[in-house]
Amino acid sequence: MTAFIILGFLSYLVGSFPTGYWICRWWFGFDITQHGSGNIGATNVARVLDSPKIFVLVFFLDALKAYTVLAVIDAVLQQYCMIMPTHNYVLAYACMVLIGNAFSIFLGFKGGKGVATAVGIIGYVASFWLVFAFVVCWLVVLAVTKHAFMASLGSVYIVTALYAGYYACPGDFLVYFLLTVCFWLTLRHYKNIKNFLG
Repeated sequence: MTAFIILGFLSYLVGSFPTGYWICRWWFGFDITQHGSGNIGATNVARVLDSPKIFVLVFFLDALKAYTVLAVIDAVLQQYCMIMPTHNYVLAYACMVLIGNAFSIFLGFKGGKGVATAVGIIGYVASFWLVFAFVVCWLVVLAVTKHAFMASLGSVYIVTALYAGYYACPGDFLVYFLLTVCFWLTLRHYKNIKNFLG
């Protein structure tokens, strides 16, 4: 039981790493929470710095941290706890990664929206094809709507629908997890939605 608790805290801790905040603080010498929307995510960082390359970097690192910590935890549980390979038990740790991203211990329990983190999770527990689908959908929705938050939410919804329609087996718990992620990200973008609707 102790091992499971430690791994849960590790998931939260890695999820808490505020990639965008640290890049702005260490490389550019300013606090991103005091600029633009105040969000630490890739969109606000790129907007403030006027750099698409920084967007890609922050997004990639946020996704990578989620993918990596889940891969490590999966390997540890299989090796030392003798748990058979299945992604269902990893989903609990994936939730901890999302919570860490939203309520970072390094930022006074404030954090990002969690889109990139969710993509990293999807890449590990589902399929890299879904990550590719997310990127394509994100670019298309952004081109149509001109709103990054709509591109992010729309892409997650579409990816969830794709998984449910083409990958999921009967009783696949991952479908419910992805629906939970959709709900979570919608809540995290509540202010964006409210401002958009006026």
